This record gives sequence, C-alpha cells and structure tokens, in this order.
Amino acid sequence: MNIRKELKDIFIIKERGDSEEFNSYLEEFMIKFVKQKHNINSYIGDYPSFIEPVVLGKNVEIGDDVLLGPNVFIGDNCKIGEFSEASNSIIFDNVIIGNLFKLNNCIIINNSILNFENLSVENCLISGKGRNKEELEMIHF
Repeated sequence: MNIRKELKDIFIIKERGDSEEFNSYLEEFMIKFVKQKHNINSYIGDYPSFIEPVVLGKNVEIGDDVLLGPNVFIGDNCKIGEFSEASNSIIFDNVIIGNLFKLNNCIIINNSILNFENLSVENCLISGKGRNKEELEMIHF
C-alpha cells in the first residue's frame, strides 16, 4: 500500500466535509502506518522523549526537550523546534515547525514552514509558509 496515496485520500475525504468519515479514515491510517512500523532509531538531535508508536522518516531533526507520541508519523527532511509536542498527528515531508508548538490530532502538509514560536492547536489541517499563525491555512475539523 502506498502511503502517499493514503494521505491524499484523507484530504479528499476531508474536503467532502464528512468529519465522521474523516476521523474514521485517519484512525485506520494510524493503525496501518504508525502502530505497525515503529521507527525511532534514526534522528538528528539530543534525547527527545517518545511515547510509541512513533515513525520518523529520514533526516528528521528534533530540538531539545521535544515530546513525540503517541501515534505520530513524521516524514522525511523535517525539523521540529525545541520544547515542542506532537501527539496523534501526521507531519508530511519537508516541514519545519518552530519552538514551543503543541499539536494534537493535526496533519501538516508537505513543504509547510511554521517559522515562529508558540502555537497550540488540535484537530486541524495546516499548510503554508508563515512567520505567524495568521499567515497559515488552517482547517479545523
């Protein structure tokens, strides 16, 4: 099964506006791709905390005092800022997240750059490049 196709399907379901179908599909995605394929052996950074299951792609840089999990998938070439937390979330490839972020039940789209500090959000699709929350596209579900 192709993980990128699965992620595209998640966005198609979300665009239809059926939050129950979306939540069910997201749960299935996490079971297929996160819970069965733990990978926390390779990252750049100093001693983050993990609550498994967590899957890290290639070349993931993790700042100091970061907490990841449970149920977190991080794609390739991502950077997670210091003192950040993510749970029940999917972070696509080539994403930069600033310091002091708290993400719960979130999906961050490829190539998004969240280049600022202090964001706490849950149940949200996030995309864009910005130096503050207002410059991002955020769709709550």
